[in-house]
Amino acid sequence: MSNSKIPNGSHPLLRGGQPTPKHQFSTSQIKALAAVCDTLLPSVPLDAVTYNLQHYSESCDTKLSKLSSEDFKAYFSLSATQAGVPLEVAGQMMKLLKKKDLRLMNLVLWMLTTRIGTFIFGGRHAMVFDVSLIHRFADLPLVKRQKILWSLSQNPFRLNQELFRFLKCFICWIFFTKVDENGQSPIFNVMQYRVPSTTELMRSNTIVNSYRDLNFKPLEGKVVDAGSLDRDVSSHLRKLGVPLLEDISHLKALMRTRLSKQSCHHPEIEVGVKCDCVILGSGSGGSVVAGILAQAGYKVIILEKGFYFARGDLSLLEQPSMYTMYEERGCLVSKDSSTILLSGSTVGGGSTVNWSASFRTPPHVRKEWATTHKLELFASSQYDKAMDAVCSRIGVQAEVENENFQNSVLREGCLKCGYHVENIPRNNKSDHYCGFCGLGCKSGEKKGTAETWLVDATAHGAIIFSGCTAEEILHVYNTRGSMKKRTVRGVAASFQDNRGYLFVDAKVVVAACGALRTPPLLKKSGLRNPNIGRNLHIHPVQVVWGYFPADKGPKGMCYEGGIMTAYSKVAANWDGDGYGALLECPAVQPGLISLAMPWRSGADLKTRMAKFPRTAFLLALARDKGSGSVTIDGDGRLEVDYILSNFDKESLKTGAEHCLRILAAAGAVEIGTMHTDGEIYRADGCSAEELEAYLQRARSHAYKKLSTIVVSAHQMGSCRMGMEAGTSGVDERGETWEVAGLFVGDSSVFPTATGVNPMITVQAIAYSTAQSILTFLNNNNNHHHLHQTE
Repeated sequence: MSNSKIPNGSHPLLRGGQPTPKHQFSTSQIKALAAVCDTLLPSVPLDAVTYNLQHYSESCDTKLSKLSSEDFKAYFSLSATQAGVPLEVAGQMMKLLKKKDLRLMNLVLWMLTTRIGTFIFGGRHAMVFDVSLIHRFADLPLVKRQKILWSLSQNPFRLNQELFRFLKCFICWIFFTKVDENGQSPIFNVMQYRVPSTTELMRSNTIVNSYRDLNFKPLEGKVVDAGSLDRDVSSHLRKLGVPLLEDISHLKALMRTRLSKQSCHHPEIEVGVKCDCVILGSGSGGSVVAGILAQAGYKVIILEKGFYFARGDLSLLEQPSMYTMYEERGCLVSKDSSTILLSGSTVGGGSTVNWSASFRTPPHVRKEWATTHKLELFASSQYDKAMDAVCSRIGVQAEVENENFQNSVLREGCLKCGYHVENIPRNNKSDHYCGFCGLGCKSGEKKGTAETWLVDATAHGAIIFSGCTAEEILHVYNTRGSMKKRTVRGVAASFQDNRGYLFVDAKVVVAACGALRTPPLLKKSGLRNPNIGRNLHIHPVQVVWGYFPADKGPKGMCYEGGIMTAYSKVAANWDGDGYGALLECPAVQPGLISLAMPWRSGADLKTRMAKFPRTAFLLALARDKGSGSVTIDGDGRLEVDYILSNFDKESLKTGAEHCLRILAAAGAVEIGTMHTDGEIYRADGCSAEELEAYLQRARSHAYKKLSTIVVSAHQMGSCRMGMEAGTSGVDERGETWEVAGLFVGDSSVFPTATGVNPMITVQAIAYSTAQSILTFLNNNNNHHHLHQTE
């Protein structure tokens, strides 16, 4: 099998073969790190592989060439060092780790270069009965090194577990995602993994003429790349029709943070602009507000810290796409290392990289928000109209043609178990068959905001600044007799690499940076409401798996086809209090799966990953009652403090148990969880009593310490909407309690978690907030359109 080459037109940031980042570790530390890498992913002789490779090869997908023994030998014999992983890991540590974590990693690697340090970590496993007795980690036999790492993973001391999890996840992620400049990897053949070609995605019978052009850019000419601006920025912006400020001293004087004042003291570029409304973030919330205000005739500027990638820019390669299009390069974890948090960071935000699910706000959630939280909006026809409008604009429909392998497994298993199952509404076509939308939609069929609301906004004069980070929201004492002490005046933002500053004078500011970024920005800007940053909900997810040989279960491979087309609410408790777990299918690529997979040995992990294409992964998504918080640490990095509540643990256990039953019913021959014990349960031919015994085991040991990886792709509620400042961050109109004209337009305003994929709820609330902003502008006699008077 040959993996399709990545088009030369893909954006340089999204291509394979990226330069290895520099590091500052010593030669001996790199040697120790290489030994860790080759312990987790060593060269494995074929006679150590525990399943029938010949049978596996004969049952490969017929679209691909048959695998030979040489293919398997190349895969299993490839070690992490041979794949160039250690230096890549070292370089990425320098980029990704916080300062305190980097200091700790320096210490750990230094200890592993010494005998006593290795003994501290490995105890008796660090001993070899020869002349030296105790050895450095790199000098130990593989079996000893594996025992040390395994003992770390099972150690009751939490720091040891965190260390193992970090190293295992980081090393596996790079090994299974590292590709050359053509998007090729020597391990993809055995995993039967290939990035689809443009021809396969651009099906002429389903895509209108404008979409046949790979280079079609819906926002072309409307996105200003802040990273490419030079000293002649003013003339460039003037050509785009952006109103400029001659004097920005009044805005600079309002800046509160010392860091900001220092960094803009002698900037390379410094420019001021003015508008009616500046929107911070271009995701599902901010883009809706932008589209509505721009169409109403107001001058709108959108600031986005991520970059714009049109269809032709996308490579669909997992590693560079995650690094470039996700928050913290896709490597954000909670403070206690228990949860991986995925959040889009690109033009279009999460709507660019989500999996298309477009659920309306469930009736029981609306009822709770209207009664318990006394928010009349959610019981109103106005909110019905808002959901109708956003669903219409992004083309939501629920039909599905040619359902993929994973969703077919979910549907068939539910039907055999007698569980509820139905189609998921999605913002793409019924025949959309692409499993890579989590890395951007190359065909343009998924109607994210960069294909819809932002197109509306820019068509009516809005301008998007990409690579431009909002540093501070500027406000002054209110002199208009408002109930609020202060009123908004604008925004100070920095260009990529701190090359300069953009000052925006605006009558309205909309913070739409997402539930992880909006609260820290508000706090940094001087807002003191204690609810800002609290009440964070994350929809914690547990993933389970089932392996289907080619002659079992539905046809296809796990990474192909529409990502989410079926769901079950059998464990969601919608008929009760509405708190439970929804069952769905995830997008799967090798990297994310490898870091979640249990590790018992290098041979075991490589065998599991060889089965990747015919392994169905199901997820249980909990509507979490518990909550956490988000702040910025001393290094200016996000810090998410979130610990699963006991109630939510039970919801996930119940959801995961149902998923395992579904997999067994659908015909999986092996099933399992992501628990570190790595148990593989042989499901075919088992009795009902044996299955029940396994399910009890799986349920009993979940979530102890760091035994199971939890993932979050939805964050919400960290600046929640309410009727009183004492219990919420914004009022029912989306306006902050402290600053007039400062609105919040993202998922942070949710009063609680929704229990379903939140895109439609984000957009519907933003749609309603946009109406409030229009009223605010009209009431303040601000309806003199800047773009008409320039």
